[in-house]
Amino acid sequence: MTVGVAGLPMYDWPEVTGAINALWLAIANRIQLAGVETPASVWRPTGHQTLTDLWTHPDLLLAQACGLPVVQALARKVTVLGSLDYAVPGCDPGDYRSVLVCRTDDPSLDLAAFRGRRVAFNESDSQSGMGH
Repeated sequence: MTVGVAGLPMYDWPEVTGAINALWLAIANRIQLAGVETPASVWRPTGHQTLTDLWTHPDLLLAQACGLPVVQALARKVTVLGSLDYAVPGCDPGDYRSVLVCRTDDPSLDLAAFRGRRVAFNESDSQSGMGH
């Protein structure tokens, strides 16, 4: 019997693997209290797997996704249960922010000074990436 697949991939970087694992255990414990079996650990991509492989997995129990894919590619395919709030310093509850990173010797002092310059961003289908 399968217990489903679960993933928290949006900020699952190597330096926070322990924190993501702890978060999953806390979530899994709450789900188990409702009588639902959960996987022992979160899904992490291997080989050529993508986030879409997680989000569209036939045994998906729970997954974290950026807001834009949820309302576009995943609309009517998944059910939103809630939203994590990471309590980012300087942001009101529920808000987030993007960060512009440049060389320390760059003379630009505000966003307007970067207009027309080359940019790298996370994904064109992410909420923060779509505004590039």
